[in-house]
Amino acid sequence: MNSPYLVHLWWLVLSIGTAGIMAGRMSVGFAGQDSCSCEFSPLPYETSAYELAPQWRTGNKLWSTAELVGELRRRAEWEKSRQELNVYYYRIGYTLAFPLPLTCRPDPKGFPPGIREIQYPWLTWLSWELDERWRILLAAWKFLQDDQARGLLEKELGSLAWENYRGDGNVVGLPTGHLSGVFATALSQADIWTDDHRAALVRTSFQLLDEDIAPWFEKTWADHKPITSPRLHNYVLILFRAAQLARVVNHPLAERLDQRAEDVFRAWCEARKAPTYHSEGIAYDGFLLDSVTEWLGGRPPQKKAEHLWGGARTP
Repeated sequence: MNSPYLVHLWWLVLSIGTAGIMAGRMSVGFAGQDSCSCEFSPLPYETSAYELAPQWRTGNKLWSTAELVGELRRRAEWEKSRQELNVYYYRIGYTLAFPLPLTCRPDPKGFPPGIREIQYPWLTWLSWELDERWRILLAAWKFLQDDQARGLLEKELGSLAWENYRGDGNVVGLPTGHLSGVFATALSQADIWTDDHRAALVRTSFQLLDEDIAPWFEKTWADHKPITSPRLHNYVLILFRAAQLARVVNHPLAERLDQRAEDVFRAWCEARKAPTYHSEGIAYDGFLLDSVTEWLGGRPPQKKAEHLWGGARTP
């Protein structure tokens, strides 16, 4: 196994997050499936950091190549066995089951009560699970030559027919950004897609960019107002993911989105060096940078170097 193979495999596996499904006590059907009324569990909300949990405090250990490939294979086998996607909403203690493939956008009316006085992020958590599943299948297809994983990924991405790709409250949000990111990542693997399957996903991407991102961009980031710290919250990942996708599919907005993402990244780096040391905390900063680094990965080498060694240098 050569070095580039190992580096890319590391990146893909580490980007897919924690494997497995956390147990819950409630299952709700969508897209024509019957709902299941189950006993509600207590509403646990563990506020301590994951890295402090006993099961994760095992010390630092570098995985071998065999362990890395074995973990990818294990996760892929689990994903291939699933008939539905179980999403654990840990803040309220529910697990909801969504049918696979999820061809239709879930109807918010089918969700149980969330937390009063807020728009509960049902679709955000769902988009995280879809993102992880599709990245696992993509990695298994590309690095393990897994034909079953390929078939599932082609079917699920090719059959998406959502009326829109907005988030909770029917507004552009984190789900829009995460779906943009995984579409871009999948389409960037041009050597493994057939023309028909690639064309279907490109059409879906154009729908997302034309109908959801374009109006949102004109309202939020197409201005020339100063990019101050209050605007630099983790939701700007939507801009980076949209720019990443637009570039991959050669959308007419690509240049404007990339330029504005560049402006935002520079402003974020400068705010980090300012006396207030702008930060949303390690977890949220990392959450944002996960999207920024994938956006950077597709930039021209000169631009990438400029961003990394110019805008991102901190004392």
